[in-house]
Amino acid sequence: MKLSIIIPTRFGIPRQLRESLSNQTYKPDEIIEVIGSALTIQRNEGIKVATGDIILFIDDDIILSRHYIEHILDTFDTFPNAMAVTGNVQTLAYRQNILWDIYSHIFMLTHRAKGRFQLSGFPENYHKDIENAVRGEMLYGCNMAFRRRVFDEFSFCEDLDCRMFGEDDYFAWLLTRKYKIYYHPFAFCYDNRLYPRGKQALKVRHTLMNLVKRYHSRNPNFIGKIAFWWAYSGFIIFKIVEAIVMRDISIIKGILLCFKKYEDKPREEIRKKIRIKWQNL
Repeated sequence: MKLSIIIPTRFGIPRQLRESLSNQTYKPDEIIEVIGSALTIQRNEGIKVATGDIILFIDDDIILSRHYIEHILDTFDTFPNAMAVTGNVQTLAYRQNILWDIYSHIFMLTHRAKGRFQLSGFPENYHKDIENAVRGEMLYGCNMAFRRRVFDEFSFCEDLDCRMFGEDDYFAWLLTRKYKIYYHPFAFCYDNRLYPRGKQALKVRHTLMNLVKRYHSRNPNFIGKIAFWWAYSGFIIFKIVEAIVMRDISIIKGILLCFKKYEDKPREEIRKKIRIKWQNL
């Protein structure tokens, strides 16, 4: 299988990611660097020029384990019905504990389980004790691979605020209504970002607004609507508690920004500024 890797980025591929790609046991056939400022548009533009049978999207702030690509492609080989595969993300900045596990179960928020979408619309993460490739429904946006023909029917949503924040969950939800998604626990990638103290206002605002947009597009039944708004209120409460515990007023600012009008730049204006570069290892 021919493999294309698409990396949306604002400032270019960091050295650590480039080195982790060079050290892979299986080398990609092409690496496409899409420089811009709107994630879903960057991904869609990358798809247009990619030539691989498998298209892998990775964020520019992660590092891949040496056998990452090998595990992803092995999953496609092992499961012919797999239309998408995602790997195991190790995140240092956000560590979940038993209190979060209890709270997230009560409010039907994201927690470790089988990687399925809950009645609330919030996805589960994959449990840390999974030892083999398994079917799920959730995709980690920082690393997700697809068979090329997926994009004959689907594209990343460009109507979300800021063209990002929750786009991976929405795409996975759409895809899994028709196709099979798999998770490989040994396809490790590492997100080494520090906790973004003082820089979360816009992220919180866009996340909250996009949750509502995705909720409306799913058109849930009466029970689903109750479950969503229950989870949504729990999410807001959690963000307020996080702001207090972490002493991060930017989170509160983000919640308040939901009451202000926000206008994205027109898509075509964004597309004109996107630059695509092919990278060699």
